[in-house]
Amino acid sequence: MSIAALSCALLLIRWPRLPVFSDSWYHLSVIRAFTENGFTLHAWWEFAPFGRPHLYSPLFHLVNAGILRMTGCALLDLARLYDVVTFPAVILAGWWAARSLFGQRPAFITALLLALNIGLLFPCSLIMMPGTYALLLWPFLQIAANRNRWLHAGVLLATMCWLHFGMAIVAVASLLVLAAFRREHFKPVLLVIAAALVVFSPWLVHLCRHREFLHSGVANLPVFMPVFTLAGALLAIRKREAVPVWAMALASALFLFTLRERFWTYGGFLFAILGGAGLDRFAKWVVPVLVASCLSVTPFLKPATLTLALPVVSGPGYLGAPLLTLARWPGTELPADMMVLMEWIEKNTNRDEVLMTDDRLLGESVFALTGRRTTCGLWSEVMTNELTGKLAAYNRTGRGYIIVTGDDVPDASSFVVAFGRFKVFRRPAGV
Repeated sequence: MSIAALSCALLLIRWPRLPVFSDSWYHLSVIRAFTENGFTLHAWWEFAPFGRPHLYSPLFHLVNAGILRMTGCALLDLARLYDVVTFPAVILAGWWAARSLFGQRPAFITALLLALNIGLLFPCSLIMMPGTYALLLWPFLQIAANRNRWLHAGVLLATMCWLHFGMAIVAVASLLVLAAFRREHFKPVLLVIAAALVVFSPWLVHLCRHREFLHSGVANLPVFMPVFTLAGALLAIRKREAVPVWAMALASALFLFTLRERFWTYGGFLFAILGGAGLDRFAKWVVPVLVASCLSVTPFLKPATLTLALPVVSGPGYLGAPLLTLARWPGTELPADMMVLMEWIEKNTNRDEVLMTDDRLLGESVFALTGRRTTCGLWSEVMTNELTGKLAAYNRTGRGYIIVTGDDVPDASSFVVAFGRFKVFRRPAGV
């Protein structure tokens, strides 16, 4: 697909300045830990010196640890590789799913709807997220189930479980919705779910053993959807071939009770598959409009005050499309003060030291870039009160280096050095 190829080319041009954002630091940390010390069930690299059970489905991290070991690729280059390939993969997966369900021309329209949605570039593609790759498998799970390809469906669902268990739960719900529409599928769907759970059972047992750590995250992004995508999906509501995708859309409503932004960002993918079929009857005039939108701006249902971490052209009711954004965007560099701090850490600390900080992103980036453990990490919802208390006590009294990003001076410590917004203190032994 030329649209995917153009997106890939624009991203490749910016390779040295592609961003590493938020969740990427967590996944890079896990990959580094697995690469250096092998697979483990205990996340020793974060919330040190205690660590916590490692509960994230490990397939994505194991595959990438293997890539690092085989290729010698730098960790940050691995993140940039995902920046380059994920958005084109989103377009190609949506096109392929729409082609399988509706045919060639609706699939082309779907590709255009995907290419004009900035939400599928950021956050879905410019942040390393196993959930995005589970999302790309989801339509093919539904298609396989709808076509009685039960072995295929079981393999896909099991793979989704090992990629991202939260996405797999919603996928299971979508299979049950599909079975409600197509009652002859009910028993086979139950068998597919049971088989996938058997394959996933080792990790499921691990999750159950540490269930006290599991709490639902919350993110309340309001409505965020391209107008063309939503209109096309509504026009496809009566198409019989669209039932598998509507089952997915209905199941994704589960996100509205937890990570609401995923309903809108992932919905932009699901509704685009439907939108190609809905807009197909108007293809003669819709295609030129969508092509123009892909190259400029697109009407968006969104909050008027919404801002993104990319320099996106925006205004009341519209946002710049990904191709326009990538063409105008010079890229970004990792913050200079953070990189200087990392160099200082590597030169002045031992690999077995625990660095104290309450900055969650800093905690993950320190380990990803230097291999030093910290007292912090992402996913604060994966926590217990007991571990929170132990970490708070350690941060108050532990000896060693303390990194802060505000004006606070840690108790019984002396100032060492500052790099931009980061200040380093040291608490000596015996305090």
